[in-house]
Amino acid sequence: MAHESDDAASQTRSRGRPVGGGSTAQEAQAKLLDAAERLFVERGYAASTMEAIAREAGYSRAVMYRHFRNRDHLMDALVVRTTMSEISKMAGRLIVLNDLGEIITESMVAVSVEVGANPLLRVLADRDGRGTVASLIVNAPSLADLLTSMYAGVFSGQVANIRDGVRPADAARYVLSVALGLLLELVPGVSDPDQVRRYVRVFVLPALMAHPPDPEPVFT
Repeated sequence: MAHESDDAASQTRSRGRPVGGGSTAQEAQAKLLDAAERLFVERGYAASTMEAIAREAGYSRAVMYRHFRNRDHLMDALVVRTTMSEISKMAGRLIVLNDLGEIITESMVAVSVEVGANPLLRVLADRDGRGTVASLIVNAPSLADLLTSMYAGVFSGQVANIRDGVRPADAARYVLSVALGLLLELVPGVSDPDQVRRYVRVFVLPALMAHPPDPEPVFT
């Protein structure tokens, strides 16, 4: 009887994951973040507890807390991963552009229309009825600095096209502030890509470029 009981226990364990999930730390974190993203989008923030997320990923509650101290820590990791994924997709389109004005303009369109509409970021931003996608990005550890560095790299490679006296680091911070303003919907019509393009060409590029485009009507 004891032998049969041991066999049954072994079979029960085989249906789950071994201690630690049988994965590397990076694999476990990725699976937990994948599960969190699914639950947050499908069920909302309030219903997606740490225990529910761990169960969805096939891990124990203890494994979950080994990787993420609490739900805020988990949320920060999701915001960074999701934002950088959106930025990576944007970079793939921008890399073929040679004109600095087009790079800035199209990156602003991607931020306001695509990042702002990301379903996971919107769920996380709306979790208490007061947050915004912009506040998620600002409050996520090091994310704003990472985005600023990315833009600074772009401007450093296009120094000849920048207004005299404008430093790449300052230009990067200015562009990020504009992007956050678009995410806050402080500019009318941010869901319209063409209107965002007109806004950037008329009001943003003249502050940065040695030879900005001519003015045009912006708001329709």
